[in-house]
Amino acid sequence: MRVTRSKLDGPGIARKRRGKGFAYYGPDGELLDDPDAEQRIRDLVIPPAWKNVWISPRPSGHVQAVGIDAAGRKQYLYHEKWQQERAEEKFDRVLELSVRLPQWRAQVAKDLNRRGLVRERVLALAQQLLDRGYFRAGGEQSAEEFEHYGLATLLCDHVTVRSGAVVFDYPAK
Repeated sequence: MRVTRSKLDGPGIARKRRGKGFAYYGPDGELLDDPDAEQRIRDLVIPPAWKNVWISPRPSGHVQAVGIDAAGRKQYLYHEKWQQERAEEKFDRVLELSVRLPQWRAQVAKDLNRRGLVRERVLALAQQLLDRGYFRAGGEQSAEEFEHYGLATLLCDHVTVRSGAVVFDYPAK
């Protein structure tokens, strides 16, 4: 089977609570009466806590299901083959990174030796903090919605200098 892109804004199979379980309704709004489709949906193991569940009407769709979890976050279940292809691509990118990493680290070390607070030196420090695993990158959405911070979203209140040392104190993910 060839995996194809799902149309997440298109019609899908809906899940609605029914008794102690769920009922599934096809894109036409009718109760699903297809044993193969029902088995495929069971095999997806969609968390029961998810709300507003959309299920791909096509077994070949790259996204098989979407729902909102208990924390209000949109979650996705991907086709197994799609996940495998993405994992292989990720591995290839990691291999490429491993070849470039020594040169990148040498440039960071060179830039850290610059004088003053020039752009290259500040960026090199940020890169080194990420590289050594002291920080996550951080994202605006996590900072705004969940007050989780990373290097890119730190606030002045999160940083102090004590006895010549820089102290970072912030809620992380």
